[in-house]
Amino acid sequence: MHALPGRDNMAGRLGTLTVVRPHSKNRAVLPHPARASRIALGIALLIIGGILALPLVPGPGVLVMFGGLTVLSSEFAWARRLRERLRGLFPHHTKRAPDGG
Repeated sequence: MHALPGRDNMAGRLGTLTVVRPHSKNRAVLPHPARASRIALGIALLIIGGILALPLVPGPGVLVMFGGLTVLSSEFAWARRLRERLRGLFPHHTKRAPDGG
């Protein structure tokens, strides 16, 4: 077998075929807006939950803040640790529903 000039023909000698997909700009750009939107949603839920958790303000503020931490925990380790600590403080409220509802 003769190698092409300027190329390493290791794959040809091993009998394997390497398939290279063309670079797609959509695949490279998609994770950044998705990550930014998850972070923005998590921060917004934390802020809204903080407002709802104030005294004399009706609403489930702590639950909304827990939801914000859940969204942020997919991106940040500190949010995951805080969520797990809160889950440990309220074990009766964070149990999953048994199968069959």
